[in-house]
Amino acid sequence: MNFGVVVWLLIFALSAAIFFIVAAVVAVKGLGDLRTLLRHSKRNDGPLP
Repeated sequence: MNFGVVVWLLIFALSAAIFFIVAAVVAVKGLGDLRTLLRHSKRNDGPLP
């Protein structure tokens, strides 16, 4: 492999890692918010504070 290919592979690997890290953080926070909303709606039908 020449130098250009190695550079592009490193850029691709770094971009993919950042993408999946951000996707995992968003999924975890979203599930936490969803659980909070569902738990609150089961307790009473009032609005969130």
